[in-house]
Amino acid sequence: MDQNAQPVAVCPKTISPTSAIKFNEDTLWRLQIGKEAIPKDGTTVIIVDYARESGPRNDESAILIANVWSVGAAKQYTIIDILSDRWSVLELPFQVVEAMKKHNATALYVERLSNWQLLSLEISRYAKKRGVDLGRVVFFAPSKRRLAKAERLKKLHRLCEANSVRFVGGKNYLNKLITQLVRFDFNRKTNISHDDVADTCGLLVTHC
Repeated sequence: MDQNAQPVAVCPKTISPTSAIKFNEDTLWRLQIGKEAIPKDGTTVIIVDYARESGPRNDESAILIANVWSVGAAKQYTIIDILSDRWSVLELPFQVVEAMKKHNATALYVERLSNWQLLSLEISRYAKKRGVDLGRVVFFAPSKRRLAKAERLKKLHRLCEANSVRFVGGKNYLNKLITQLVRFDFNRKTNISHDDVADTCGLLVTHC
């Protein structure tokens, strides 16, 4: 695994959330497409946003599967599915590897949190057991910026408004995702409500 790999560089300019930014539910639902409309080219990637602990009061861990491709210099994203649950640190690797096998993903991006080395070893072990080629694997350092999550979701908002993000419908994740996006408050320093599924989309458009 490429444990020392750095995430894709993003513009260093601070993106300041404003009261004018808010996800619109109707706009998000209009971005829904059928499975048959997933582009045939592009790269299938998996993003993992995992909770440090799996208690009932903690955020859920989320595994996002997406197709990413380029149109000129612009990136386009089709979110195929998002799995989420309060998996333990030993159960999460199994879920990751099974998702990679099911969707033939060729790249894996995981937040490098405190127990990332154990997670890395377990993912490798399960992958070998299941005969899965993990392809490119990057453990990226989480941003320490105070408004990092809001900045990521502002970028997602901009891409949604530009029709550069699509969501495959007919999946269990979509209601949860749209609910989390619509209720996200860009002006709060800390969002109290769980937003793990929404933030995984922010990580996708930031690191892929």
